[in-house]
Amino acid sequence: MSKDQIYEGTLKWIAENFKSAKSVIEYQNANDGVLIGNGVLNYPCNSFECIGKAAWKVKFTMKVETKDGKFKTDFKNLLLDIPAVVNQFGSYPAMETPIQTQGELDAVKPKLLEFGNQIKSSLTTDKTDW
Repeated sequence: MSKDQIYEGTLKWIAENFKSAKSVIEYQNANDGVLIGNGVLNYPCNSFECIGKAAWKVKFTMKVETKDGKFKTDFKNLLLDIPAVVNQFGSYPAMETPIQTQGELDAVKPKLLEFGNQIKSSLTTDKTDW
């Protein structure tokens, strides 16, 4: 695919997979094949870990660079958005903090990397026979 086809396909993927592409995209330059946007996803947790982290969100900046025949994604500004908590142990204010532990990064990384696979899949899916 050409750079322009990949760029347009990625722009469409963002519009379809984020709540609002207008509020997500911070910079776009079709000539250079660059899209930069901000996103939010649910913090991926498993089993008992979800008791304390189910409401956490991960904020991030995603950059997609396109060239003829390929694209790459890059993620920066990974922040945990932790809501306020009031329970029998006390109350804790809401906070936004950078990802600080390897465990948190290991939890989030596969979800972010999956975006590249999803974009690739959306570009290669034949949509002409509907």
